[in-house]
Amino acid sequence: MKVIIALAILFAAVIAVANAQSILEEALFEVMAESMGTTTCTVTANSLSFRSGAGTKYRILRYLSNGARVTFVADASYANGHNWKKVSYNGQTGYVAATYLRCSTDNNNNNGGGKSKCSQSTKLKDSLRMIFSSEGKCQNWSSDSGNWMNGKLGYTCAGIIPSVGYNNRNLFSYASSCLNGPSHLFVKCAWDKSNSKFNDAAAKIYEKQYAIAGGCANLPQPAYYVCFDIAVNSGPGRSKQFIREFGGYNGNPIDFATKLNERHRSFYISISQPGSKNHKFRAGWLRRADHRKQYIASCKA
Repeated sequence: MKVIIALAILFAAVIAVANAQSILEEALFEVMAESMGTTTCTVTANSLSFRSGAGTKYRILRYLSNGARVTFVADASYANGHNWKKVSYNGQTGYVAATYLRCSTDNNNNNGGGKSKCSQSTKLKDSLRMIFSSEGKCQNWSSDSGNWMNGKLGYTCAGIIPSVGYNNRNLFSYASSCLNGPSHLFVKCAWDKSNSKFNDAAAKIYEKQYAIAGGCANLPQPAYYVCFDIAVNSGPGRSKQFIREFGGYNGNPIDFATKLNERHRSFYISISQPGSKNHKFRAGWLRRADHRKQYIASCKA
């Protein structure tokens, strides 16, 4: 019986990780599409397979005729001799071989030097959407030191640990009744009352305590998002350290974002060696770096 229960818990954990991964990918795709502007592609083949995944092994959802117009969502993987693109057609999302598309964009949103085409005016909103997706909902792992407050195990919700949430309780005015309960459970109580209002309050904390404190505020996209995410995941001191190591911003948002991301990737690896207590987090951390790399690529002009 104990073995069955253990397997059930393990299966639930795997499903939770897979769902979190899917949520982050969808948020990333949405932000990439919005910040880049609408890229429209025209089908050049007589009949193009619109599939459920990137490759010929995936199910054909429909066929697109010559001249059909689709909306670009993201570059996908290389498979079966083709680069694949994730696109949307009549409200349905699928994958097609890039060879048979002719694409153009209606957005000339460059940042002066023309080095990044991701939106600068919405960088906070776009970054928060991706960061919230990667931070997930609520968890109270006893192995996470951030979940402990005054010697008691609490919950971290949307990346807000118990002590940070309670110390910024004035921002959660809608959840004033939660102050009647234990302080280490304030964050979970506020989250349960309203996820959306919680995220609104969390956004203010994130901007002040991570984006600004982490030295990210004046960076353009995609360097801003990468710096911001590093500050959230490893602390504002870490993002500031990496910026100092590179001698400050170098004027190239793509190159600087890439340097920050790869520096953080090497940091992830250094603190999650096999046998260490952090090794179990390595795969998730590296996926996070991979998603940032994907966003950086989407910003290239």
